[in-house]
Amino acid sequence: MAAVYTVERLGAERIDQAYPLIWAVEPGLTLAQWRHTFNTELSGAGRTALVVCGASGYLYALCVVKVVRPPQDAPYLAVSKLMIDTAPDPEGVGLAMLQGLSDYAAGAGCARLRISILGTDDAALAVLSRARASISHSPLTIEMQ
Repeated sequence: MAAVYTVERLGAERIDQAYPLIWAVEPGLTLAQWRHTFNTELSGAGRTALVVCGASGYLYALCVVKVVRPPQDAPYLAVSKLMIDTAPDPEGVGLAMLQGLSDYAAGAGCARLRISILGTDDAALAVLSRARASISHSPLTIEMQ
């Protein structure tokens, strides 16, 4: 049976649970700093954090998103601080994340995604590159940060 994943906004009740994922992207970040960042920068308008959850509630992926509306171009969804847990099902988690991001972008009126991946995160880039072929309703741009 294939694993079932959902993508949802990260709520305040789960910020501690998401800490290991953000720490993998920003290893110097303390739990107190993560809580502060979430409460001041990610819980209101503007940027938000999305997570991929398994059926048991375990968090397998995290990213920060923001709708960018350039004055001379169509809006796009900027995705940063992306972390995909590589075990046990990176392909399924990556596909769920991309589908969730695509849906979020479409709901926000964005024509495309712009995903920034840390240059050292080859695993995330490989997973997203393979999953990209399965996403049909939104052109996807992947950029190295």
